[in-house]
Amino acid sequence: MEEDMKGSARLDDSEVDTLLKLYSNSGGVVKGLSGFGFDDRVLHDLVGKNLVSVSVDSGKGVISLTDMGNTICGSVMMNRVLGKADDFRDRVSLLPGRGVGCLVNRVMWHMDDGPWFERVLLMDPRMNRLMKEFIGVVDGLGLSWDIGKDRQFSPEVKQFLHDEFRSVPGLSPVEEESLKNFFFFHVYAQDQRNLIVFDRDGEEFRSMLFDGNDSFSSGRWNLMSRLEPKTLLSDLGLGQEQVVGLLFDMQNKGFVSEHRNRFANPFFGDEGKIFVVKDSIGYMGFIYERFLSPVVDSLLRTDE
Repeated sequence: MEEDMKGSARLDDSEVDTLLKLYSNSGGVVKGLSGFGFDDRVLHDLVGKNLVSVSVDSGKGVISLTDMGNTICGSVMMNRVLGKADDFRDRVSLLPGRGVGCLVNRVMWHMDDGPWFERVLLMDPRMNRLMKEFIGVVDGLGLSWDIGKDRQFSPEVKQFLHDEFRSVPGLSPVEEESLKNFFFFHVYAQDQRNLIVFDRDGEEFRSMLFDGNDSFSSGRWNLMSRLEPKTLLSDLGLGQEQVVGLLFDMQNKGFVSEHRNRFANPFFGDEGKIFVVKDSIGYMGFIYERFLSPVVDSLLRTDE
């Protein structure tokens, strides 16, 4: 079908690649061309073939697929997915199934309105490595594209991946709660106003929190640091009593210390009573070993 499409529409490889990149990005629309690497000559030819339109919005160039371009791309991607399906299954069979299934069903695309707590899985180097291996498989089969700073997938590819891993066992309720706890304590530590003592290893800790550089670490993550602890607990469905108990446990271990600050939002009932991160490395190690590592251990187990 792909070869037939090229012949009937007289498209070369660079034109097909440009069309499919555009098709996989935000419903076939690109606003602002910087960083997308589109060839002006190719775009000019595609406009002439009524497959792409170019306009200006708020001083920025906007490239959109026409109805004909959209139809062609949908047909090409459907046939490409069907043609690559067996090869995909062979390659993915070498990876831990439940780990990949969790990435597809819970991490790569958000399906709910609440906090995207599952994304903390990528803070474990093992899951981050698995994500890169899996994306390498998809990319190697010509089923994804780098566009701007993000990895993009066509609707057909997303549907195929969801269908492939629909029956893979997901996160258990215990694992979900564990990830929610890790999410909460990580976000709690991001509040720079009064919760972090930036001394000793503070700068290293700061980079661990704020300098993520892969496209799957973006999204709603940074917005969570603006929520007050009580609001975040409510959004995650966690109990305040349990969380306070864990903070007291970390205080006994020397990872946090109790302070009073009249400008702080009262989390513990008393005005200005907060816990400040005292030992950032110990704090992060505690929540990693307690909440994140056991979940990743389970997801990567190959005997299930």
